[in-house]
Amino acid sequence: MTIRIKRETMKKLIKLLIALMMYTVFLLLDHFFTNVLWSMVLKLLLGGGMICIFLDLIITPPGSDKEDKEI
Repeated sequence: MTIRIKRETMKKLIKLLIALMMYTVFLLLDHFFTNVLWSMVLKLLLGGGMICIFLDLIITPPGSDKEDKEI
């Protein structure tokens, strides 16, 4: 029994996994380092990265990946 996943779907799943890992680090930083300046900078960077990844996942139309064409 094999499961076929398109390359575009696999890329989106990997991006989603990366965004979830970034969110986990964001929550850990928020819990352990509350008033540290570099922690705030790291949280801003992680938050911006998560927003960019989620927007990329939402906005990218299906079929925009040129490498996944069947001959």
